[in-house]
Amino acid sequence: MKSIIKKKDSIFYIKAFEDLNQTELIIRKIKDSISNAIEISVLGKMDEDEFNNKKRLVKKRRALKSYWRSIFGKETDIGFFFHQEIGNIYIIGPLAPMFLYDISGKKLGALSGGTYGILRGFGIGPKATMNFLDALDKGSCLIIFKGAAKQMRQLEVLIRQLGKTA
Repeated sequence: MKSIIKKKDSIFYIKAFEDLNQTELIIRKIKDSISNAIEISVLGKMDEDEFNNKKRLVKKRRALKSYWRSIFGKETDIGFFFHQEIGNIYIIGPLAPMFLYDISGKKLGALSGGTYGILRGFGIGPKATMNFLDALDKGSCLIIFKGAAKQMRQLEVLIRQLGKTA
């Protein structure tokens, strides 16, 4: 499942990956192969067994921060929010502040239409947005890429090639 959406000078490309290791592999290959001009963000769901135990939840959040910072670097934005229909969600990368924006004490991504609205704001159609949110709910990671048209074409080719070898 993917969407390529043109927004003025930037294009958003979103891809869902079922496996965290595959997500990491794709990100590392892209960072090694394509211009640093591409912004990469990841939206993922935490395991449901972490919800009821606060100590485990805090420990899992620390582990996720450490894991993703080993991939993106120490200074990358990382945050968490609870979405009533999906569960505990994490966001990594330059789009994190958008999902974590505070509205009357709640994070934008946590509002009932917040995550949907953000993805729609990237120009993704309603059906594709629902498909991405369903994939997220089932445990897939969404990788959101933002960059110039030329880099996005290179990115799409690279992801197709990596998909054949994965």
